[in-house]
Amino acid sequence: MIKRFGEIESIRVLHQRFCAFVNFKNANMAARALEKLQGVELGSTKLVMRYPDRWIQRTLPSTQRTNTSLGFSAAGTQHSSASTGF
Repeated sequence: MIKRFGEIESIRVLHQRFCAFVNFKNANMAARALEKLQGVELGSTKLVMRYPDRWIQRTLPSTQRTNTSLGFSAAGTQHSSASTGF
């Protein structure tokens, strides 16, 4: 589901928190995934997507730094992160 929005650098799934973190190769891919998947129903759950609160800045010059990470979580849960859905 998420792969169709671009090349993925890494995925970390936190099953106990019903969330995952997806790192795309570039920020445009992450932005497109967020735009297209926000609120999408997966089964009986809506996806909630957002950029993480904290993220590691790459070693690029400040004008080129971009956030390429997205967090996913199931809507209606008591977790502060955003949604699995894959």
